[in-house]
Amino acid sequence: DLDLHVVTVLNENQKEETAQTILDEAENRLAASGYSPKTVVLYGTAEEAIADYVKTEEIDLLLMGAYGKSRIRSLLIGGTSTTL
Repeated sequence: DLDLHVVTVLNENQKEETAQTILDEAENRLAASGYSPKTVVLYGTAEEAIADYVKTEEIDLLLMGAYGKSRIRSLLIGGTSTTL
């Protein structure tokens, strides 16, 4: 009985159509597995947009997908997952 939210964050240089296509595919795959996710496109910096969304929607558990970056870069700078 958990609500499932699938979100992506766009900045001003990214196209909403591409993001929505990816979210639609995620929704279809999850629906095929019996889930009813809420999909949302957010805008701004990922850290701020996701944090605001989590607070607004009163979300208790946040799971984030990540993609590979240099271990040195992650160690020195961090990433969205680390920040959140």
